[in-house]
Amino acid sequence: LRGQVAYSASKAGLLGMVKTLAAENAHHGITANSVLPGMVATEKVLAMPDEVMERVMAVLPSGRMVEPAEIAATVAYLCAEESAQVTGQEIAVDGGAVLPVPLGPSTGSPVRPTGRPRNTTGASVI
Repeated sequence: LRGQVAYSASKAGLLGMVKTLAAENAHHGITANSVLPGMVATEKVLAMPDEVMERVMAVLPSGRMVEPAEIAATVAYLCAEESAQVTGQEIAVDGGAVLPVPLGPSTGSPVRPTGRPRNTTGASVI
């Protein structure tokens, strides 16, 4: 896609910032992680035209979109004491969309990586 330089640069900067925050603050017991949501079943996403939704669903290895509650549960875990040693991580909550060679949900056949949807939102948990 054209015009993605600013988005790509800013996202890379955020991911680098989170790793640096994690490294600089781990000795204080402070964690910093990035949550990378995939295609989330929000009202706006679900309103996309049927032909777009069909293409998106066809390449999701899990066969479904991520539910907002799944993102919330990941963030809740990162805020919990049980995750005190999880820091500097990039946690993709995307049903396998970032896997190098994902398998289609119903056929088990490889999906072309160029057809995969990309993460269009990025949330950082600090």
